[in-house]
Amino acid sequence: MFTANDLLKLTDAGVEKYKSKFSSDDEFLVSKVIQETDEYAEYFIITNLSLMKRKKEPQKPLALTRNPAHKYFKHSLDDDGCALFHSYEELSRLSDEQLKNEHPKWLKKRDFRWSLMAPFQSDEAVLKYLLGQLGHAITQHAIDLNVNEKAIRRPLNYYISFGFRKNALLPIDYAKIGSKGLREGMKKTGPKPKNLPELATRMTEPDDVTRVQRLALRNCVDKKDGKFCLKHLHILFLKEYCSYERIVKKGNETHFELEIDVSKRINAQQFNR
Repeated sequence: MFTANDLLKLTDAGVEKYKSKFSSDDEFLVSKVIQETDEYAEYFIITNLSLMKRKKEPQKPLALTRNPAHKYFKHSLDDDGCALFHSYEELSRLSDEQLKNEHPKWLKKRDFRWSLMAPFQSDEAVLKYLLGQLGHAITQHAIDLNVNEKAIRRPLNYYISFGFRKNALLPIDYAKIGSKGLREGMKKTGPKPKNLPELATRMTEPDDVTRVQRLALRNCVDKKDGKFCLKHLHILFLKEYCSYERIVKKGNETHFELEIDVSKRINAQQFNR
C-alpha cells in the first residue's frame, strides 16, 4: 500500500503505459493519498520528480485509483529491500513567523501565488483539475483576475506535486533539494541482541498466508523468475497488517507516518517460510 511521501518507480506495465511521457528510470513521489468519500474514490496523487528536474514548467501530476496505481508503480527500494521515502528540505518547513523574519520576500511571493489559486485548493477541486474537468473554470478565473492562466496553473501544479503544502509555493526548487531516506519504522541499524524488544516478533497465523496472497494480487507485485519478490511483499505486509499511523510534527506542519507495531510484526525469516 502506498502512503504519502513514498518514492516509486515504474513497473514493466508502467514503462509500457507511459513510454511516450516518462523515462523508464524516472523517480516518482506519492504527493498525497486522497481518501475515498461519497463523491469520489480513493486517489493516489503521483508526481514525476525526474520530470520536474528536466522541465522548467511544473508538470501536472497523475491522479490514479488504487488498482492502476499499483499496476503501473512500485516502491523504490534500497539494496536491502527497504522502501524509500522523500524528505522535504528544512527550508520548506519554515513557519510563517520564521519566513516573516528570515525570508519576507519569499512569504510575500508565496501568499500572492496562494491567492491566485484560492478556488482550487480543496481535494475535490484538485481531483477535478487533474481529471481535466476544470479547464473552463480556470480560464474564467484568469479572466476575472486579469492574469495569464499559467499564473494559476503553475502554483497549482507545485502545490499538488509537493504534498498539498502551502510552502510548496515558496520560490524553492523542491525537485532538486529533497532527499531520500528509509521509511519510518524500517531504519537499518547494526546487529542487536535478539532479546531486545524492538526485534520482538509474534507467531505466524494461518490467516497470514491468505493475507499475503491477497496482498500479492491486489498490489500487482512483480515476479522474478516466476516468483513474487519476497522483500517487496514483506514490506507491504508490514505496512498493511503490522503498522499504525503516528502524528509527526515538522515545523508548523503535521504529517502522518507509519510505524511498525512490534507486537504484530513477523521477521523476514518467518515471512519467507
